[in-house]
Amino acid sequence: LKMLRFAPLILLVGSAYSQSACSAPGDLCLQASNGNTVCSPCPGGYECRPWIGSSGNPGNSHCQSITCLAVGDSCANRVGVCCTGSTCTADGNGGRNCVADPTTTTTTTTTTTTTTTTTTTTTATTTTTTKKPCNWGGWKPWGGWGHHGGWGGH
Repeated sequence: LKMLRFAPLILLVGSAYSQSACSAPGDLCLQASNGNTVCSPCPGGYECRPWIGSSGNPGNSHCQSITCLAVGDSCANRVGVCCTGSTCTADGNGGRNCVADPTTTTTTTTTTTTTTTTTTTTTATTTTTTKKPCNWGGWKPWGGWGHHGGWGGH
């Protein structure tokens, strides 16, 4: 019976530590340092996700959009992550918006080399000149004197 007297006190203390529903996108919903839930659930279309800081490490969790944020959407206050191909960028007026990443143009240059082969044909011409034997007064060293008379004649 003594235990029942303390039951209402336990219920009262337990309800003091219950969290309330998150009220807006970007709300802190879970503390990374101690694992305490700050609020739950997140508004419709949002869920409690760790925020990845500039160091690349997860930090506290915030109510973030279930879908990625499109180009032109506000990305301020940790409401979500920009879609691939865009980056959350300061707009100069204190806000942040998803902006399309600059495109990179690649120029390819093709060089064609043409090789021309020239073949030169050299033709050697040999001219043979047959010299007539000297006429030594009709005498021929291989056959005597002239063709009329002398030795070796007819």
